[in-house]
Amino acid sequence: MSTGLLEEVPESAAKKRALRLVHRVLRGDAGQGALSGLAGYLFNRQLHPDEKAEAEKLASESGGRYTAAQIEDAMRASPNAALGESTQTGFLVNVNDSANIYDVNAPWSLQTSPNGQDQFLMQQLPSNVSPDLANYILSNTGGAYSLYSWSN
Repeated sequence: MSTGLLEEVPESAAKKRALRLVHRVLRGDAGQGALSGLAGYLFNRQLHPDEKAEAEKLASESGGRYTAAQIEDAMRASPNAALGESTQTGFLVNVNDSANIYDVNAPWSLQTSPNGQDQFLMQQLPSNVSPDLANYILSNTGGAYSLYSWSN
């Protein structure tokens, strides 16, 4: 069932790892390493307002080849070198902290912890980005010095 900001998506390996980590922390049997790992998941790789503005600009300059939404999705799937953010910096937000979501256009899904007591919003990142789109973004955001990069 779609709820606007929240979308149902198939389980991914990263999603399963994150939920297992949340489960271990909630059960109280996570070691310090797991707690440190979870801390990373609590800060999402969300697009910042200047990145959204850049996506709009790039879309308008693409001559209709790309939409702002396509460019935003590609940017979400890339680290941001200037901010030290990776795509795996985190993608879970406890529903009690959902005010921390500032990238409301990102696809989010509602997930329940394995113990059924907590709920999280999980950002869904694209699994791969079109090489043409990636090259377009790179060539218009600094080329070899761009903040963005993709490994697919």
